[in-house]
Amino acid sequence: RICLRADTFIVATAKNHGALEFYTDDKDCLEMAKRAGLQAKNLPKHSGYLPGMEDIHQIEPKPKKT
Repeated sequence: RICLRADTFIVATAKNHGALEFYTDDKDCLEMAKRAGLQAKNLPKHSGYLPGMEDIHQIEPKPKKT
Protein backbone atom coordinates (compact mmCIF):
# COMPACT_ATOMS: atom_id res chain seq x y z
CA ARG A 1 0.00 0.00 0.00
CA ILE A 2 2.83 2.42 0.82
CA CYS A 3 4.51 1.61 -2.50
CA LEU A 4 1.26 2.18 -4.40
CA ARG A 5 0.81 5.52 -2.66
CA ALA A 6 4.37 6.58 -3.53
CA ASP A 7 3.90 5.50 -7.17
CA THR A 8 0.68 7.50 -7.33
CA PHE A 9 2.43 10.62 -6.04
CA ILE A 10 5.29 10.19 -8.52
CA VAL A 11 2.98 9.77 -11.53
CA ALA A 12 0.72 12.62 -10.37
CA THR A 13 3.71 14.93 -9.91
CA ALA A 14 5.03 14.11 -13.38
CA LYS A 15 1.60 14.72 -14.91
CA ASN A 16 1.12 17.97 -12.96
CA HIS A 17 4.47 19.32 -14.15
CA GLY A 18 3.66 18.68 -17.79
CA ALA A 19 5.60 15.46 -18.41
CA LEU A 20 4.70 13.73 -21.65
CA GLU A 21 6.87 10.64 -21.14
CA PHE A 22 7.34 8.50 -18.05
CA TYR A 23 10.22 6.02 -17.67
CA THR A 24 10.12 3.20 -15.12
CA ASP A 25 11.09 -0.42 -14.65
CA ASP A 26 8.06 -1.13 -12.46
CA LYS A 27 5.17 -2.74 -14.37
CA ASP A 28 2.49 -1.42 -12.01
CA CYS A 29 3.84 2.12 -12.17
CA LEU A 30 4.08 1.79 -15.97
CA GLU A 31 0.39 0.89 -16.16
CA MET A 32 -0.54 3.74 -13.82
CA ALA A 33 1.37 6.23 -15.97
CA LYS A 34 -0.43 4.95 -19.08
CA ARG A 35 -3.80 5.40 -17.36
CA ALA A 36 -2.78 8.95 -16.46
CA GLY A 37 -2.25 9.70 -20.15
CA LEU A 38 1.54 9.68 -20.14
CA GLN A 39 3.60 7.91 -22.76
CA ALA A 40 4.95 5.21 -20.44
CA LYS A 41 8.23 3.56 -21.39
CA ASN A 42 10.50 0.95 -19.87
CA LEU A 43 13.88 2.10 -18.65
CA PRO A 44 16.69 1.06 -20.98
CA LYS A 45 18.70 -1.89 -19.68
CA HIS A 46 22.15 -0.55 -20.61
CA SER A 47 22.64 2.92 -21.96
CA GLY A 48 24.89 5.90 -21.43
CA TYR A 49 22.07 8.11 -22.63
CA LEU A 50 19.51 9.52 -20.24
CA PRO A 51 16.34 10.95 -21.79
CA GLY A 52 16.34 14.73 -21.70
CA MET A 53 20.07 15.10 -20.99
CA GLU A 54 20.63 17.16 -24.13
CA ASP A 55 18.27 19.78 -22.70
CA ILE A 56 20.07 20.12 -19.36
CA HIS A 57 23.05 21.86 -20.93
CA GLN A 58 20.77 24.44 -22.55
CA ILE A 59 19.14 25.56 -19.30
CA GLU A 60 20.49 28.83 -17.99
CA PRO A 61 20.95 28.97 -14.23
CA LYS A 62 18.62 31.26 -12.31
CA PRO A 63 20.28 34.42 -11.00
CA LYS A 64 21.01 34.32 -7.29
CA LYS A 65 19.12 36.72 -5.04
CA THR A 66 21.34 39.18 -3.26
